[in-house]
Amino acid sequence: MYEALNIEFNSEHRLLISRPQGVVDDYSVMQLINFLLALEEVAESFNRVADLRQATDISVSSPAIREYAENRLKNLDHLAPFRAAIIAASPDGEAAGRLYATLMKGSKVDVGVFHNATSAAEWLGVPEAALRAQIF
Repeated sequence: MYEALNIEFNSEHRLLISRPQGVVDDYSVMQLINFLLALEEVAESFNRVADLRQATDISVSSPAIREYAENRLKNLDHLAPFRAAIIAASPDGEAAGRLYATLMKGSKVDVGVFHNATSAAEWLGVPEAALRAQIF
């Protein structure tokens, strides 16, 4: 069900990474929040990365981003503060990320939007290698 989100977990750095490929749309965003909400019920605290560099099109609507943020804000009480890095090489991805970051200001989620993995890794306090895809 969540294959399109291309999710992996780096246990060494407590980092969930999603690398969606193809089109990222409102449905993708809702899939991601559902996945995260379920995982957060059973997992210890972790940071998140949405690496949008492999997306061929980002067509997420402002209402979907607002709904995602509202869901996120409603479900933070039991969580420790965490960081969410968005790596967005396209203007559409950057705009979506900046809107989400604005909506999350003042919450337990510190959202950063970056053009590359180097900057995101530095902000997260992890080596850049931690953001590379794991080959199994």
